[in-house]
Order: sequence, then C-alpha cells, then structure tokens
Amino acid sequence: HETYGTHPAFSGYTVRLSGGTAATDAFIQRVKRDAPAGAVIDFQTLGSDRATVRRAVLPQVFALLAFAAVLTAGAMLAVGQTLGRRAGIRADDDLALAAMGMTPRERRVADWFRLGTVVMSGVVLAFAVAALASWLTPVGVARAVEPKPGLAVDWVVLLPGALGLALLVGGSSVMATLRARRSAGVTGRPSVLVGRLRAFVTSPSINVGVGMALESGHGRTSVPTRSTLATATTGLVAVIASLTFAASLDHFVGTPRAYGFAFDAMVPTYGDPGPVAANERKLPRVLEDESMVESWSQLFNGQVALASGIVPAYGIAFHKGMRAAPTVVRGRVPNAPTEVALGASTLRAEHLSVGDSISVSRSSGSAARFQVVGQVVLPGLTQYRASDQAALGVGALFTEDGLASVTGAGKGSFNYTATATLISLRSGTTPKDLDSILTKRFGPNAFAVSASREPADVASYRRIRGTPLALAGLLGLLAAVTVGHALVVAVRRRRMDLAVLRAIGFTPSQVSRSVAWQASTVALIAATIGVPFGVLLGRLAWSAVARQLGVVDAPVVPMAALLALPAAVLFANLVALVPGRRAARLRPVEILRAGS
Repeated sequence: HETYGTHPAFSGYTVRLSGGTAATDAFIQRVKRDAPAGAVIDFQTLGSDRATVRRAVLPQVFALLAFAAVLTAGAMLAVGQTLGRRAGIRADDDLALAAMGMTPRERRVADWFRLGTVVMSGVVLAFAVAALASWLTPVGVARAVEPKPGLAVDWVVLLPGALGLALLVGGSSVMATLRARRSAGVTGRPSVLVGRLRAFVTSPSINVGVGMALESGHGRTSVPTRSTLATATTGLVAVIASLTFAASLDHFVGTPRAYGFAFDAMVPTYGDPGPVAANERKLPRVLEDESMVESWSQLFNGQVALASGIVPAYGIAFHKGMRAAPTVVRGRVPNAPTEVALGASTLRAEHLSVGDSISVSRSSGSAARFQVVGQVVLPGLTQYRASDQAALGVGALFTEDGLASVTGAGKGSFNYTATATLISLRSGTTPKDLDSILTKRFGPNAFAVSASREPADVASYRRIRGTPLALAGLLGLLAAVTVGHALVVAVRRRRMDLAVLRAIGFTPSQVSRSVAWQASTVALIAATIGVPFGVLLGRLAWSAVARQLGVVDAPVVPMAALLALPAAVLFANLVALVPGRRAARLRPVEILRAGS
C-alpha cells in the first residue's frame, strides 16, 4: 500500500481503571456522555488488544495443530508399518515356539516385555525432545512478545502427551500382533484391481510393479502397502491443503478489496483548526469538479451501544454516485436513516442476520430500531489504527443521518467532521494522480492520499505468509520419506520374489521399471484422492479464518494443485531411482541359494 503526504499528529491518555477490564464499557460510556457532541475519540482497550493478538496468531496456531496432527498420523502409520512387519515375523516364530513347548501365557509375557521396552523408550525420548524443542518456540509473531523465552517444561501438555503416545503405540502394537496371529499361515489376499489389470495389460513390469504397490504379501515377505498408501495420501492431502490456504492468505493480504477497500483512494480528514480545516472545507468542491473522480463519499465515526456492548460506528454520506464505500459481503450499504450494515463479528455477537432488525441505544438514553441491510468489512478507517475502531468485523455502518440520530452529533456540533473521504477513480487513473492534483491546488502534504491503509489484522497476517508454505514443505518431505522407505523395504523384503523373476527371464531394467511402477501406482492413488480432498480442506480452513475475521471469503486454488498429479508421479519416480537400481543389481543365484 502507498500513502502520499503526511498525517497531522494526535495525542492521547493512558488510563488504569479501578474496576479492571470489566469497567471498560462503563468508562467509555462516561467519556462519550461527557464529551461534546460529535467529538472524535478513539479508544484502545486491553480487551480489544487481546482479541487482535488472538486473531494474529490464530492461523499460526491452526497451522501448528494441523502439522502436529498430520505428523502424528504419519508417525503412527510408520510405526504401524514397523510393528506390522515385526508382528508378522513373530507370528511365524510363534508356531515354532509353540512346537518347542512355550505356552501361550509365556509368549504373551514376552510380547508385553518387548512392547513395554518399545513404548517406554519412545515416551522418554519424545518427552526429552519436546522439552528441548521449547528453545525454538514460540515461532512467528508470538516469539517477539514471549516474556520467558528458552527452556520450558509444560507438564500440563507433556504428561497427557506422553500418556497418549504410550496408548497409541501400545494399542497399535497389540492390534498388529493380534492381526498377525490371526493371519499366521494364511496366504495374503490378492488385489482385485491387480487381477483386473493383468487381464488387460501385458507388460510384465507394470503388472509386477502394481502388484508390489497393492498386494501386501504374507509373513516375512509382507510389505505394509495399505499404511504406505494411507501415509502418502494423508501427506498429499495436507500438502495441498497447506498450499491452498497459503494461496488464499496471499490473495487476501494482496487484495485491498478483500479487507474492506472497495474504493481506490482514501483521504483522512481531521477537522483541526487553521489552514488544515480550511483546506478540508474546500476538498468536496475539488472532488466534485475533478473529472478523474468517479464517485466519492464521506465517512463519519462514533460509537454506539448494542446489546452485546459498545461498538465502533460509521456514518456514510455519498456524493457523486454510491460506489465509494467499504466492501459489502452480503446485502448492500444503508441508504436510509433507519438502515444499518454490520460487521461479521457484530452480527454473530448480536445473533442476527441480514434482514433482521436491531435496537441501538441513543445518547439520550432511549433506543432506536434499525433494519440490518448488509454485512460489510470495516477496514479500520480511523485516525488511530490501533484503536478498537480498527477491527475488520466489528462495528456498524449507518447513513450520516442515521449515525447522528443515535449519537447526537450532526452539522453544527462540536468538531463535527468526516473521519475520511473515500474516492473511486475513473479507469486509467491512480491515487498518485489524485495526489498530484491536490498538491497543485493546496500545496505539498496538505492531504495524505492513501491507495489503501492496511489494518492491524492484515499486517499481522502478512507476517505469517510463509508459515503455511513451510508446513507444506515439511509435510511433503514426510510423504517422500515414507514412500522412499516403503520402496526400500519392498525391495529388501521381496528380494526372493525378484530373484525368481530374474531367474525366469526378467532383465535388470525390467526389475528397475517394476519398482518405478510401484512408486507411480502409490503416487497416482495418493494424488487422485489427496488433491481434491486437500483443496477442499484448504478452502474450508481459509473460509473459517475469513468468517472469523469478517472479510470476503474468496479461497484460491493454487496452480500446484492442478499440477499435483504429474508432479507426484515424477517425484515418486525420482525417489524410486535408488531402490530401483538396488533391485536391478540383486544377484539371483546368491539370494536363491540363501533362501533354500
């Protein structure tokens, strides 16, 4: 955003209330009641600051929670793969142990000791890593204001986390053991898809590769195909969701219309005595006569008391058309003294929707009824951007006369002036052109012409634009490692099958292509499921944030989502290069002799 010219200075007071934050509304009411009618007073309250901070860190909190959830799911699937393989081996060994006289109870005790060792080692290691990782947290905006950075052992989080980890790993191990024992000595079920594919495809490499991707096998040669597919799909869903959220966030912070600026330029006005006030009185005539100005309006500010509390209020007076106004999300802007448009947060707090009516307290103590005709984005059009007036979804927009009817302010009252002048320019002109015109008429720095003025919420979100991209990168790495690990395991566990294929005529290049087709099959299935679900999840996540902020909900689908399918296949084949070469170099004679 760009601003031309300078703003006049302002002064203020800091106040500590004897009643604490609970007395804030009463204090504001007292100040407004005792102030002259029409006086422009901005308030910055502790409650509003807390809400601003919460909104600023909310996307980061969601991103970290999503990362933790996906990482947990991926880790549990990876652990499940290992436990499943070990359980399958132990199930085969149990037959021999039972034949040697080991009772079922003795075998269960051995399993529990083995399980306890794994669980306790994992819990202790995870606890230590989590405590040490506290040196790196919090991240982003919150790190700048953390009062006690450094090592922090949060027992309230770590103890339940350790217990949950123990239950998850222990439960997974028990389930894997029971499943392996039930299937001991049973041949693995063939894949229906693989059977149908073999009826139409004659390429041996394709048939073998698809079979390796979808058929798990049995016992010592079993491969966790389902958990590999689930991990790859989950990872791709999370990656696409993160990229969709990142693209939507990037579009939001780069589109002033999305956060309220449905006009081209804004000129703050203050009503100060002297030359500034004289210039401001002449500004309407200049805008009315200037050909580059297509529409302009004046915005007056105040505060009104609703059932949910005191909220910022604006009164708009249209001139030369009705285009220069804050962004309308639903409905329309008010054009009658008995109409009002509300921000999203205010609508939620009042439990209202467009079309309902609302009671607004007058300065005299009585109340007036207004028809809610729209939902608008109020982009903090105040002199002081940190004030309570700056929240995007909080507040009410009246007509000029509608605001005056409840605040008692009007023409002729003390310090009655527009807070800002909103201007829509004709196509082909810019705010810089308007600033040049005003500079010629009134001299340099007479007015501060802004192309847009970034609200505090938007500035906070701009600082975390890289967080979803970093999350996508980490999740993509997790998915790649999972697929790579699965390929290496498949080659190692099925080296006997590969040796048999080589013995009956498979060439090294055919074996390598089989591994590539295995990777491609995993990538195709993961992308087919993961891309649409990832886009949907990312759009839903951004829509939730947009509703919370009260801004235009305009999610964006990134180009990466459209290219995800070929990119996933290409990336999977790159990952498959090393295990494919390893499979091609297997010596059939040595493997078959060792297996015999």
